[in-house]
Amino acid sequence: MIPNVTIADQIPVDSKGCHLLLKVANPTLGSMRLRFATSSYQGEPDWDDPHQRNTHLSHLLVDTFQQTFVDVNIDKETLTTLSPTESVELQSAEDTIIELGGKARAIPEDVRNWRSTKEGSNMTAPESIAAMKLLVQSTSTAWFELFLPPDPAVDASIVTGRRAVPLALQIEIGNGSWESSLIKPASTDKKESNEVDRVTFDLVLVLGG
Repeated sequence: MIPNVTIADQIPVDSKGCHLLLKVANPTLGSMRLRFATSSYQGEPDWDDPHQRNTHLSHLLVDTFQQTFVDVNIDKETLTTLSPTESVELQSAEDTIIELGGKARAIPEDVRNWRSTKEGSNMTAPESIAAMKLLVQSTSTAWFELFLPPDPAVDASIVTGRRAVPLALQIEIGNGSWESSLIKPASTDKKESNEVDRVTFDLVLVLGG
């Protein structure tokens, strides 16, 4: 079982650029350390030519409860230079549930004020590059903010469908992190002693219309 990652809020900068607030929740009964980094995902293999990748996905299911389908255009370039975020350790979901006083369930002030803070920000210049950082953490949940500049490779006047960006979720294995996954860390003879062993999952963030 991997963390639940959702777009908690989105503030458009212009037709193709925006600020995103990502919520990451640990659903497991153990702690885990994780971070975000650049993804190697380039799109889905072409049926006629496996060496080619499709970056336009039609009728993609994005909400199983509401049965929402959308057309998606994968922007595979914007996050290629994204630096890895700092690692964050999320406590178990069980610890959050049993914590007395309900403090674990309270939404941090930085999250509640995030929209008003970002709407007054000057991080919307066209020359800005993609950037991502940890905003705040509360027991088993963390919030990250991601800035996406306009996509220079897309002409919004002729492209239909929502913009989507690939992002890698990297979970650390060992030293108490993600032990409930039953995945064993690499042996020390196969990696440097100071190298952190991580499992990478590719995510595709679909922006709102």
